[in-house]
Amino acid sequence: MKELLKIVQKFSKQNICVIGDLMADYYIFGDTNRISPEAPVPVVLVKEEKMVPGGASNVAANVAALGGKVTIVGLIGEDLVGRKLMEELQQRKINIAGVIFNDKHPTIQKFRVIARGQQLVRYDKEIFKSISKISERRI
Repeated sequence: MKELLKIVQKFSKQNICVIGDLMADYYIFGDTNRISPEAPVPVVLVKEEKMVPGGASNVAANVAALGGKVTIVGLIGEDLVGRKLMEELQQRKINIAGVIFNDKHPTIQKFRVIARGQQLVRYDKEIFKSISKISERRI
């Protein structure tokens, strides 16, 4: 444990660059006590929703939480979700100078529906296509 603490204490002196997929993770928490009449699936009454940085954004947030100076590099959509994600990263003192906004690639979103402590389903919003040569060069 002492060795681990020494490593964590060194984070504040490190400049770390995280490169990867920037995404928004949504958690939808609720309760369920009945099955839908339309299909054999639980009906979830939503109690709480939250969005947190996901993918490489999550890695950057974790490094920043440990005291590291983080710059993040990646592609994000020119959309409301992307703007909210950038606000989250800036609040966590993450340098977003390496983020490239692209109107052809909406921000990746992952949704998890959780009831009674159990994840019932995950659904994703994502476009699977290569980025442009211009965006590639900028990264």
